[in-house]
Formats: sequence, structure tokens, C-alpha cells
Amino acid sequence: MDRTKERCMPDNPRDQQDAERMVRMEAARGGPFMVAAETTLMPMLIADPTLPDIPIVFTNAAFTRLSGYAREQILGKSYHLLSGSGTDPAVARAIGLALRAGEPIVRQVRLYRRDGKPLWVLQHVAPVFEEDRIRHHFVSFVDITERKAAEDGLRQLNEELDHRVSVRTGRLDELNRQLAAEVERRTEVERVLRNTLADKDVLLRDKDNLMKEVNHRVKNTLQMASSFLRIQLDLTHGREPAVQKALHSAVERLDRMAEIHEK
Repeated sequence: MDRTKERCMPDNPRDQQDAERMVRMEAARGGPFMVAAETTLMPMLIADPTLPDIPIVFTNAAFTRLSGYAREQILGKSYHLLSGSGTDPAVARAIGLALRAGEPIVRQVRLYRRDGKPLWVLQHVAPVFEEDRIRHHFVSFVDITERKAAEDGLRQLNEELDHRVSVRTGRLDELNRQLAAEVERRTEVERVLRNTLADKDVLLRDKDNLMKEVNHRVKNTLQMASSFLRIQLDLTHGREPAVQKALHSAVERLDRMAEIHEK
């Protein structure tokens, strides 16, 4: 059987009659208070903690409008008439313990209208004592459904903003990693380039030293050859004019070449 329909059905005709009789008695005894409770815009009910399931013995018109139940569908029913699958068990348990202990309690709780539509209320339960005994529980409700919807919307918006910030932060982190990698790559290139330039300078210095050494050795070799030819020229002095001329020409060429390697 549908839970909503089951909750609307009287548990027992006799219980229903007893509850209505108690309401009439309370109304007769309450006078102005009961009139005020009936006409106020704040949803209210009175429950009897001395009976099983803590039945509802009074409800005002504002509560019938809030719950969607007619008065005759409420009276005699369990105090937990509006609880449903989305009602927080911990909150329901806390309220139940307060009811049995005769202690006041205020809680936000999710309930359900007769048509199954959820609603959020701020529920205030206060015990009513008579001769040091708990006679009734007076319960008032403040509809906070719109406020909870706004809070949920704000929470969803914050979650969406957090998600977007997380995504953008992730992108920035990735860009930072790429930038760091590029900086590291360029730093390595600059290091290699500096080393290459340093090596080039060393090579150039080595080249200069090598060229000086080569020039020095070539010059020495040319000078030795020139000296040898001069000795030959002296040995053939006055003889063989053609040989003398050739030796003299060779000595001049060697001397010029030696001069070049001195620069």
C-alpha cells in the first residue's frame, strides 16, 4: 500500500474518536489560548506523550495548510506522520528522545506533505507539565523550505565555483610546469652555448699558439736551409757561375720566406 495513503488512513476509529474528544476538551479548557492557536499563521500541533506513538490531539488550520492533510486525517495519528525516506534518522531519533524525556528541543528537519512533496521546517518541541507530569507536547513549525533551497543553490554555486577554480588552477599548474620546463631547456642551451664559446676561445688560443709554433719551426728550418746554401755558395765561389747564380737566388727566396714567418 502506498505510504502516503497509509498515513492518511485512521489507525483505529476508536482512537480517532478519542483524539477528537480530547481536542474538544482541550478547546473547552483552553479558552483564548486555543482560539489564538487555531487562528495563528504559525503551524502548530499538540501531541500526547502518555499514549503509544505519541498521537496528535490538536492541530491548527496553519498546520493543515502546511502538511496538506485535513484535520480529520491528522488527529489520532502518530507524531511522526510527516516523516519520510529523506528525514534524517539522527534528527528524528533526537526529537523522539526529547519527547520521551520531556525536554524541549529545536531542530531543522526534512518532512513530507501529503502529496509527497518534501518541505523543510524548523521544529520547536516544548513539553507541557501538569502536576509535575508531562501532559502534552506543544510543537510549532517554521517553514524554511525556500531558505533551504536558497542555501542548496548557494552551496551548488560554491561547488561549481570551486570546481572551476580547481580546473583553472590545474591549467595554471600545467602552464607553470611547461614554463619551468622551457626555462630549464633554455638554461641548458645557454650553458651549452657558453661552454661552446669557451671551448672556441680555448681552440682559438691553441690555434694561435700552434701557428706561432709552426711559424717558428718553419722559420728555423728555412734559416737552416739558407745557412746550408750559403755554405755551398762560399764553397763554389769563383767557380761554376751558373751554380753560384742558382744558389744565390735560392738563398734570397729562403730569406724572404723566413721573413714572412716572422710576422
